[in-house]
Amino acid sequence: MAKLDPLFFVRAVLRSFMIDSGLEPRLFGPHFHVTHAIQGKVYFSLQIKKHHTNRLGILHGGTIASMVDLGGSLAVASMGHFATGVSTDMNITYLGSGGGAGKTLKGVAQCDKIGKTLAFTSVLFYGPDGEITARGSHTKYVVHAVKDSIPYALPTKTLEPVFPDKAEKPGASSAVKETLPVQPKVLQEKTETSPTPTREPEDWSIDAKDLLEALQEQTEISPENDPFQAWDEAKWIEERKNKISKDSLLPDDRLL
Repeated sequence: MAKLDPLFFVRAVLRSFMIDSGLEPRLFGPHFHVTHAIQGKVYFSLQIKKHHTNRLGILHGGTIASMVDLGGSLAVASMGHFATGVSTDMNITYLGSGGGAGKTLKGVAQCDKIGKTLAFTSVLFYGPDGEITARGSHTKYVVHAVKDSIPYALPTKTLEPVFPDKAEKPGASSAVKETLPVQPKVLQEKTETSPTPTREPEDWSIDAKDLLEALQEQTEISPENDPFQAWDEAKWIEERKNKISKDSLLPDDRLL
């Protein structure tokens, strides 16, 4: 199993948040970037938009709190764990405004200590003037995250999408078809009367293949040639509009 550089690995984890989570893609979307990562430390930035601010026009405290949550998870990921556990507590201290729409907030998340049960992380935020605008701490329960985890290796499902049966899927490669599991007989009989939706492969599983190819061909990474960082904003917005429920409390146009 191929192991990734911490930067690529953390961006893969972030991509998973943006595809599978409910909050992060709505709140941060393509405006949140991991700019650098090493073992135990992640550097990131947020391009502040209108929906990140409060009624005073400055960065909302809830936005900072959400970044403490996400930053702590990415700090755990920088230690080589794709699963990042669940929160046990968070603490945030606000020291400044953080700026308004159109400004860029920068931050660094650090994994201070990780054991078999808990991971302790801290996050610092820097405003447009370079001054510390907030700091936070985030403790995570990581028993299941670190158990049997292979450091800096993507889960198999990110490279080999799994469907609920062996039926041929449009566009599926022969290599993938051979790995598709067979449903148990009882489940097959239940499916005849109550069909279950077929799960199509996640978009980011294809990106993972592109990533592995890119690692073999290049040494310098930039937003233009990094498959996890180069967001096509228009395409991303359209994909999210298709996934987000029409009953969502946050209108899709707020993603912009």
